[in-house]
Amino acid sequence: QMNVQVTQEKEEVVKINSLMSQLALCKDLDSVVQTFLDQTFQLISKPVLLLTHVPSHLAFMATHAAGIDKAQLKNIGLNLKHIDPKDYLQKIADPQSLEPLQKLMTDYFKAQKYLAVAVEDDQGISAYLVVMDEIQDVSMRRLLDSFISIFKVSFINARMQKRIHDMAIKDPLTGLYNRRYFNEKIEEEISRARRTRLPVSLIYMDIDHFKKYNDQNGHPMGDVLLKMFAQVLKKTSRRNDVIARIGGEEFVIILPHTDKMGAAIKAEKLRRVIEATPFPHGEKQPLGKVSSSMGVSEYPAHCHDSEGLVKAADEALYQVKSTTRNRVCLATVPEDFQVDFEPIKVPPYEEKKK
Repeated sequence: QMNVQVTQEKEEVVKINSLMSQLALCKDLDSVVQTFLDQTFQLISKPVLLLTHVPSHLAFMATHAAGIDKAQLKNIGLNLKHIDPKDYLQKIADPQSLEPLQKLMTDYFKAQKYLAVAVEDDQGISAYLVVMDEIQDVSMRRLLDSFISIFKVSFINARMQKRIHDMAIKDPLTGLYNRRYFNEKIEEEISRARRTRLPVSLIYMDIDHFKKYNDQNGHPMGDVLLKMFAQVLKKTSRRNDVIARIGGEEFVIILPHTDKMGAAIKAEKLRRVIEATPFPHGEKQPLGKVSSSMGVSEYPAHCHDSEGLVKAADEALYQVKSTTRNRVCLATVPEDFQVDFEPIKVPPYEEKKK
């Protein structure tokens, strides 16, 4: 019996070390989660699921799984808005007795028995880890508990690293990329354009009469406007577009694989969406609404490098601001300008599907 026990413990140590080694190779939070779930599924041969907490929506969303068809995870989660706010934190601390989770497991996943564990970090409960069955074997349950303990540490570390990384490249107010990241990305996109001979365009914009808005409504409302403005930019842009806040009320959008006409059309659509959005206190603005002026430039049509791309768009924006505002202006081609190459023709810019 002692020999059997020693052998089991050795096997457990080998499996634990293997998990730790694989998690150590993961470079981001998603790979940490998926690696753990895959290894756990191989260990116990039971489906495992991660539900990520979305505090702003009082919900948990299914984001990762192993042993479950990915199509089953689409739009699946827990809506907890019915819970009294006073009891919310206490209720979600015990996922095993949470009724919406019980219903999800039994009605949707057909799992009559399951194990649910809350994963916490310094900001509270981040996720639920769910094993879709009971583990009867004592040694297997002990090994699973060890796996879960290791995962919790790796998960917290990965979340912290992501937070530190985001702090370095993102604007804390709007959540958009900051000037530092924009400067790096614009260089990358110009280099990629040279290699692929596909154009890259830039929209340079600011909020019209933002100083007046701040003076009339106060800086806290100005911050609200900036956040809402940023959300409009996010919702109307493609996944590979790079949106950054580079000044107080100045924003830029890098549009890879987009020529100047596609960028101008995108900018005009965006301008119309902005002026039609009911931002708070917009009626007090000089134009009777919150609006934006935009300048558009393209590489290689208007410049030879990233500095020229930004300068061309900035000068086009200045043309708008010095006249009517709430308009889009396409940069002009400098006299005797010679393009670096003739770009490959690209399809029209497509708006992000709602």
